Amino acid sequence: MNVHLSDVSLFNSTGGGLLQADARDLETLGGMRNLTTSINPPTTIDSTPYDGNQGSGWMYPSGSIGVAGSFRLNDFPVGSSLDFNTPGAQISFDIILDKEDTNPHGYTGTQADLNELPGPYYPGYSKTITIDKAVIDAYDAALGGVITTNTQFAGVLNSVLNAEGAYVSANSIVQDPPGSGPWVHDKKTMIISTNQIHGDGSYVEIANLTSVAVGTGGLTNGFDYGTRGSGMELNFQQFIVHQDGDNEDGVDIHFSFSLNGAPPKSYSFDRTYVNTLFGKDSGKVETSAEMATLLNSLLAPDWPGLIIAANSATTVMMKSDHALDRTWGSGTRIAFDQIRVSIEPIPTINFLEIDIAQNPAKLDSYIDYIDIVSERIIDGATALGAFQSRIDMQSDFAAELMSIIDKGIGRLVDADMNEESTRLKALQTQEQLGIQALQIANSNSENIMALFR
Repeated sequence: MNVHLSDVSLFNSTGGGLLQADARDLETLGGMRNLTTSINPPTTIDSTPYDGNQGSGWMYPSGSIGVAGSFRLNDFPVGSSLDFNTPGAQISFDIILDKEDTNPHGYTGTQADLNELPGPYYPGYSKTITIDKAVIDAYDAALGGVITTNTQFAGVLNSVLNAEGAYVSANSIVQDPPGSGPWVHDKKTMIISTNQIHGDGSYVEIANLTSVAVGTGGLTNGFDYGTRGSGMELNFQQFIVHQDGDNEDGVDIHFSFSLNGAPPKSYSFDRTYVNTLFGKDSGKVETSAEMATLLNSLLAPDWPGLIIAANSATTVMMKSDHALDRTWGSGTRIAFDQIRVSIEPIPTINFLEIDIAQNPAKLDSYIDYIDIVSERIIDGATALGAFQSRIDMQSDFAAELMSIIDKGIGRLVDADMNEESTRLKALQTQEQLGIQALQIANSNSENIMALFR
């Protein structure tokens, strides 16, 4: 049984004890994660507390997620109505969805590399939409052909747009009064988005808008391309996968990775892995090219459509291969997750250097330190308790084994004594028969002699 002293020692002469500052900070892990200094951790993604060379806050995994094409319609006529009872009253427009373009956002540099697609490009799905009293009545006859709220108008629009692949929302909120009041329903705003059911693009456009005998209800000509979330750039910083006490493999890093909604897969590497991969003995990942090599060695077998390459001395690009994946908008995603480092969180203060009287401004840092080392000590005590339990189990097993062996040896001795006793009785019988034969021969010697005459 092995126990690592680094897991249980409070103080070491070389540093790194549970109550000492730990210099083995892996920081951003070469860009696999980033630091936020917010007071509370992000609520929508996995995060781990961090207090080290980068500062204090929360480390969260690097990732990117695409967004569907959508734009805001901000001018619904609050306080008035859209009355479609006037003969000929109608609103007409073209809805154009999910067309593609080479570089719709005009990106340059890295962003262009992550987003540009080769042709040919899908021209988009187009349909002319007409809103009149018949459409209003089909949606809700109780409205009597009159729309008075943006919620009603959004419902009418959805009744004709959903089947075409678009969606209108009137769920925005706003402060009333602006900047200081409570959050209330925004009566003026609607948002139109693509549901991305046509081709691989993520695009929505209202074009050729006209109205007759009625207002437009806040509709306007406009368009928006979605974003492509299946690529990201890591901001590389060199790091060292350190030793971990007498654990020859050193610090252990676990993480998961996923691309475009596929089930995440788990991976890990340690100091031994890094040294073996690069032929080193330092555990150091020194360049962006080495970082790309490390990630490729872990991820490439499971994600054949993933491209990982050093983009510069300080960046690493990760993206899905455009030749295999042309998808834009929601559903496109690339992300690390569940990043765990075996020695974290690490303390950055030495216990014996704490002095609240001399350093009152460091009180918050001291409290954070106590929280961190308390968890480390609890884990260390747990490890010792588990080790003691294993020793007790081994002792009980050894004692029971000794008892069984003693009984077994006793049975073997008994068996040997039975054999020797039987052999002795046979020898005694042979001796008695021999003596009796001699007695017979001595008492009848003349008869014996006669046999030889």
